[in-house]
Amino acid sequence: MFLVALMGCFESTNEKIDLRFDMARKTGSFDAVYTDVSFQLSDEERAALTAETAVAKLVEERQEALEKLAGAVVSSARYALHDGALDLVLHAEAPLSWFVGDHGEAVRLGARLSLAEHAKGRAGRPAIVVWAQASPTQGLVMSGKGPWNVLRVANPESSETIEAWTLERGRGELHLHTFDLKDGQPVQAVPWVASVPGLAEAIETAGLLK
Repeated sequence: MFLVALMGCFESTNEKIDLRFDMARKTGSFDAVYTDVSFQLSDEERAALTAETAVAKLVEERQEALEKLAGAVVSSARYALHDGALDLVLHAEAPLSWFVGDHGEAVRLGARLSLAEHAKGRAGRPAIVVWAQASPTQGLVMSGKGPWNVLRVANPESSETIEAWTLERGRGELHLHTFDLKDGQPVQAVPWVASVPGLAEAIETAGLLK
């Protein structure tokens, strides 16, 4: 899952990622929205959660995400509050070389090689590869613009499908949407902010929505 390692102690039922790459300029950018984020807490911990401790956790989680995005230029790292649910919204830009490292994302800069090139030991052409997986518990929608090469591999025994999108020239845009499934249906957001007295106001006062 894209940037899943950035989420720390968060859970998210829905992730939407918009990626843009310019292979000639060797740059990339992304907008990421993690919908319906909530803390991984026991029932006792959740019952004891206060507005003050929740805001402290939100600040900590955002800071942890920023640290894992080190090397990219992050222009937005904020929360969005709607209907009692909370989203984490990120926007960042980075050189293609940034995607070589492991930032928890399903995006990598590598090299595209034919069998002949591999046999001759050639370096190959730099290429961005984006992959994601669908299964009975995870839905997947991917769509793109530009000269992407798309590979889909289905496993009929496990009902899992992997999509790998590769871009080696020009400009490309890619929309990646993953979401939790239960009994074949998308899991709906569970409003939880209102269950903590004063939390919505505390989030805004702390400047976490900007």
